[in-house]
Amino acid sequence: MILKKWNWVALVFAFSGVYCQTIQFEKNFFIFPIRPGQTSFLSGGFAELRTNHFHAGIDIKTDGRTGIPVHAAADGYVVRLKTSATGYGNALYLKHSNGKVTLYGHLESFHPVIESYLLEQQYALQTMEIDIDSLPPHLFTFKKGDIIGYSGNTGASAGPHLHFEIRSEGDIPLDPLLFGFREVIDNLPPVLEKIALVCLSPQARINGEHTRKELFLYKYGNTYKPKETVYAYGNIGIEYKGYDIANQTINRYGVNYVTIFQNQTEVFQQKITHFPFHLTKAINYYINYPIWKHTHQKFARAYVQDGNALPFYNSQNGILYIEHRKFYTIKLVFQDSRANATFVEFDILGNADYVPSSSFPQKEATRWQVEENWLKITSWKTLQGDTCLIHVKDSVFRLPAAYVLSHTCTFLWDLRQGLPDSITTSFETTVLKFSDFVPSAQPYQYLGNRLQLHFQENTLFDTLYLQVQEHSESFQINTDEIPLLSSLEIRFRPLFSLGELGKKTGICRLSNKGIKWLETRYDGDWLIANTLELGKFVLQNDIEPPKASLVRRTLSQLTFRISDNLSGIHAYKGYLNGEYVLMRYDAKSQLVWTVKRPHHVFHGKFLLYLVDKAGNEVFYELKL
Repeated sequence: MILKKWNWVALVFAFSGVYCQTIQFEKNFFIFPIRPGQTSFLSGGFAELRTNHFHAGIDIKTDGRTGIPVHAAADGYVVRLKTSATGYGNALYLKHSNGKVTLYGHLESFHPVIESYLLEQQYALQTMEIDIDSLPPHLFTFKKGDIIGYSGNTGASAGPHLHFEIRSEGDIPLDPLLFGFREVIDNLPPVLEKIALVCLSPQARINGEHTRKELFLYKYGNTYKPKETVYAYGNIGIEYKGYDIANQTINRYGVNYVTIFQNQTEVFQQKITHFPFHLTKAINYYINYPIWKHTHQKFARAYVQDGNALPFYNSQNGILYIEHRKFYTIKLVFQDSRANATFVEFDILGNADYVPSSSFPQKEATRWQVEENWLKITSWKTLQGDTCLIHVKDSVFRLPAAYVLSHTCTFLWDLRQGLPDSITTSFETTVLKFSDFVPSAQPYQYLGNRLQLHFQENTLFDTLYLQVQEHSESFQINTDEIPLLSSLEIRFRPLFSLGELGKKTGICRLSNKGIKWLETRYDGDWLIANTLELGKFVLQNDIEPPKASLVRRTLSQLTFRISDNLSGIHAYKGYLNGEYVLMRYDAKSQLVWTVKRPHHVFHGKFLLYLVDKAGNEVFYELKL
């Protein structure tokens, strides 16, 4: 039976009842929080692929302006208020009768009654940064449509907009567009740029190689197809790079609904209607993280790897098994939350004996990399034979080439059989520095002489073949191409004594973006820090206090630009003639300013107190 395209769409959404049966998406319960009833546009969509997290809501455009009224989406009471220089900035949480909570982030200001209450709390605690949770139901109540605040650009906002979330009980973000909201017009399907095929077992081949191959797509109507023929064998996975679009806007959103058919049999289905917050960093396993690190391109995996606990999928893992001398038609369906669909179609010819056309690569040294549970070794072919030697402690294993292409041999070693100390090809001997085998889903400690690593049950997605290098004032843990689900505790003992200067020494992570100070603790001669990324680390001293410069001065307000050379701003406070003055801080602009109060005139002596994360502190005095 040949299924028509509208049947493919029907098949995809038929699964929605199973996936969403425990969560209700009540139509017409909520109103749109910005200009309800009028057409609105989004700058960001639900579950978009952000850096290290899925986007938990939608970003509603406010015409590049702040101060747009924000309305209560339904009757409810304020359950939480938060102000911060980062994250959601000024945020308000409303609890509703259906058990759900709506969140309104990056606000410029709150309802005047809430503003007055917050100001009292901030002065009492002498801090702008405040998080008041579990407020009593009777304190601040609103009716559907009431103005609860005004849109802004506070926190980690890249421009004026409203961040809006709907969360179910248990604090689980839900896709707001599934609740209706016809203010957002979208009848355009997703756009696909590339797909990639990847080998998922040692025996797998794509066009004769154990590799990952990207296919460029060409659009024919509403269907994308690659122009080249694919020859494959074994376990193959599909990755994709694309985005969703909507009417009258150039913004790009995520693609949340994906279905794959192999010869008309469904082998994979993804539906992102909600996700648990504690798994948001699993985005780094959802995408091909090493490819993103190398190329800054985010390819989502349309197959489920071991260790992927995201609740997006049906019971199938999406792995295509391709047999020799068989023909396969592959169909992919990509949809948005309004059921607009785009299709990708291509054929795979099963061929275990495919030999690619000859090439004459430049002679180079032996290369190796870890892929899943095996070591992939590529070496120049010589007359001595197509084998290599694997040295594991006192044992030596002769490993035949998995395949030979033109002038290179590729070898695949199962690391579960042992961690090699070195490999010898006919070209050279390469020393490897595997330190240990670290299992996932259980605590583990690596106890070196000067470096100790403490893994928790949820630190790793999958098995880690640990590689550690220690130097006098630096060390390396594998590479930054391996993602972590939660933080890893690092303990490092430097060669120098931690005296007074040592207390301002921090562990820093190096990357192509520069150097990042990790909050560092001290235990005797040990430096302790937590990291969410592996890679290169170095010790750095921060002995310089933060700096400040006056940007603007009026009779009722002072504005400063503040900065720190390494560890970053930890705290800031202002005092006028010895009396505390509340200040607000915007981390992205590095501006801190006094909060205007009625009849508050700046006259006399003003002190700005700054301290960084290394404990360096300073007072800046200004005579007014």
